[in-house]
Amino acid sequence: MKPTFSKIIIYLIVVNFYQNLMAADLPEKLFGVKLKDHIAIYADKRKYKESFMPKGTLSFKLSTKDELKEIKPNDIFDYYYLTTKKDLKVLSIEAIKEYPDVKSENFNNVCLSELQKLNKTLADLYNVNPNKFKRRDYKVKDDTFTYLIQTKSLNYRIGGESIRLFIRCGHIGVKGQVVSLLSLGFMTQEHFKKDWSPLLEDMKLISNDFIKKDLRGF
Repeated sequence: MKPTFSKIIIYLIVVNFYQNLMAADLPEKLFGVKLKDHIAIYADKRKYKESFMPKGTLSFKLSTKDELKEIKPNDIFDYYYLTTKKDLKVLSIEAIKEYPDVKSENFNNVCLSELQKLNKTLADLYNVNPNKFKRRDYKVKDDTFTYLIQTKSLNYRIGGESIRLFIRCGHIGVKGQVVSLLSLGFMTQEHFKKDWSPLLEDMKLISNDFIKKDLRGF
C-alpha cells in the first residue's frame, strides 16, 4: 500500500522535529565563540598570521589573559586559535593542549586516551550517543613533514548551517621524538570540505607502533 501524501507530510514533520531537537542540544557557540562572527569581537584583527595549513586562511592565536578576555577558556587547554579568511569572519575555533615531546620508545598515546574521555564528556554534555562521534584518521599531505591525525567528529545543523564538532590528536615524528597535540573545536562544514579535505589523505586507524616511527619521508 503506497503512503498517502498526508502521511508523507507527517513523516517529514516528525523527522524535522527530531533533527531540530538534536540540534537544540548541540552548541551554537564553543568557548563563547560563534561561527561567522567578525573576528574583532574576540581578537585584535591586526594580530594574525597567514596560515600554511590550510593556505589562504588567517590564524589568530589567543593565549594570554588579556587575549582571552572575550572568550570562555577551559583549564584543560594551553591556547586557542581562531581562523578566518580575508573577510575576517570566524570559520573555526580550536583549543589546543600540548604534550611534552617523548622518545618514540616511550610513546603510549596519552592524547588518544584524553580524546576518548572528551568524547564521553561532550556526549554527556550535549545529550547525544557517544557513537555519533565518528572516528577517522588521516595523514596531512605535505612534502616537508608528516602529520598524522586521529579524529572523532560530529556533524549537525544549526540555523541552516552545517557544523563539524571535532576532537583531534595530531602527531609528528621527528628524529626519534613524537610531538602530540590534543585539540577540541568546531568549524563550518563548508570550511572543512573546501580548505581541509584537499589536505587530508584517509588512513586506516593509526596504531601506536606506526606513530613511533621516524616519519620523515613517509
